[in-house]
Amino acid sequence: MKKLFLLTSAAFLFMHCGIYAQSCGTEKEILKVLEKWNEAAQKRDTLALADMFDKSEDIMVVGSDSGEIFKGQAGVKQFTQFLFSQYSFSWDLKRVDISYNGNTAWAFTDGHMSVTGNNGTTFITPYRFTAVFVKTNNQWKWKLYNGSIPKGETQ
Repeated sequence: MKKLFLLTSAAFLFMHCGIYAQSCGTEKEILKVLEKWNEAAQKRDTLALADMFDKSEDIMVVGSDSGEIFKGQAGVKQFTQFLFSQYSFSWDLKRVDISYNGNTAWAFTDGHMSVTGNNGTTFITPYRFTAVFVKTNNQWKWKLYNGSIPKGETQ
C-alpha cells in the first residue's frame, strides 16, 4: 500500500510539474511577444509590427478611437503606417494577465500608454489592451489587438 501511495504521489508530482513548466514557458513566450511589440512601437517599426501578426485575412486591430477598426493584412498595414507616421507608443505593462489553451493564448494589460508625436511632445494616458495570439510554426502571432482608454485621454 505504501509503494502504491508513493508511486501515485510521484506520478502526480511529475504531471503537475510538467503542466506548470509548460504554463510558465507559454507565459514567458507571450511576455516576450509583448516586449517585442513595445520595442517595435517605440521605434515605429511597421515592418516588425506587421511581421508579428498572423498571415491570415481575419486578423484585426481595434484601436481606442472611433473608426479604428481594421481587418486583414492590408487594413492592419494601412493603420500602422498611418499611426506610426505621426506617433510612437510604449506601454508600461504594469499588469499583464496571460492565459492559453493549446495553440491559442490571450493577454490583458492594464497600465499607461506613452504617446510621442513628431514634435517630441509626449503625453501619458491610462490604457489597457487585450490581445489574442495563435501559435504558428512554433511562434506566437497576433490575431487580435483591442485597445481602450478606460478613463479618457489626459495630456
